Amino acid sequence: MFKKKNSDVQYLDEMETEEKNLLEKEESEMLWEDPIPSTASSMLEDLKETVINEDSVVEGNVRCQGKLTVLGTVHGDVVCDYELVIEGEICGNIKAKDVEINHAVIQGDIEADQECTISSGSKIIGNIKTDRGTVDGEIQGRIEAAALHVQKNAVLSGDLKVEMLSVLQGAKINGNIAMGAVSESAEK
Repeated sequence: MFKKKNSDVQYLDEMETEEKNLLEKEESEMLWEDPIPSTASSMLEDLKETVINEDSVVEGNVRCQGKLTVLGTVHGDVVCDYELVIEGEICGNIKAKDVEINHAVIQGDIEADQECTISSGSKIIGNIKTDRGTVDGEIQGRIEAAALHVQKNAVLSGDLKVEMLSVLQGAKINGNIAMGAVSESAEK
């Protein structure tokens, strides 16, 4: 049979301890790192999509970690980590990375971390905070944005606080316009 020398046994013990320490270190570092690398995160955005169909009515809050498309009706707040596309109706507050509203009705405040686009035919009753906004629908409420583009079909009834503003001929704005730095919550 084989007989190991003390130095061999000690060497194997040291290797086992070093490997165990390395695994513990990797596990503890994983707790502090983003659990999804940026490339995997962008793939996740494309893969995870939830759709609330046009004949569906959701009573209660909705939380989505991927992309969410609302074709039906939601009576509650909607929080979405990525893109939120609305072609139905929401009665509640909205928070998402990007919000796209197409021929929809929203009764509640909207907070879009990056971009909020409101198409012609959409009606919003509530305040909007975003970094970049494009409006071509009807809004009754305050808008706060770093950059706001008001399209020709837009009808805005409320105050605007913006750093950059462009308004196309035909748009209607009824409210005060304050140009200057926007609050930190809209810059996120």
